[in-house]
Amino acid sequence: MRDRVTEAWRWLLESREDLRVAQVLLQNRHYAAACSHAQQAAEKALKGVLYGMGERTVPVHSVHALLERATGFWPEARGFAEVGGLLDQFYTATRYPNDVPSPALPHRLYSRRQARTACRAAEAIVQAAEAFVRTHVGDVPHELLGK
Repeated sequence: MRDRVTEAWRWLLESREDLRVAQVLLQNRHYAAACSHAQQAAEKALKGVLYGMGERTVPVHSVHALLERATGFWPEARGFAEVGGLLDQFYTATRYPNDVPSPALPHRLYSRRQARTACRAAEAIVQAAEAFVRTHVGDVPHELLGK
């Protein structure tokens, strides 16, 4: 069995990286990609929570569904339900032309405001997930620090 603390932080650190990338994409006016990375950041953060609490597999991609799954041991996760639903809108429609009406292209459909909102929502979830794991599971293992 995997070490819960290490597995949680592997996901959380990747989440933090996705959030950084989303913010760079936002600054460089790649709004659809920023929204997509923000969704991924929140998804990975919540998977970190779930793995930290002992779940073995988490095949779900919906931020809202992951939040619901976490509320059994993290009641405060309910407070993110609205932004979870918002971020779910960016899971595939920001990346796949067949998820938007033709002749539209995903990279042309998203605004700066949407990307900024997505990044802020993801940042709130990532920070809360890190705090939860730090308090209830453990701190970042030394082998994951550095570089």
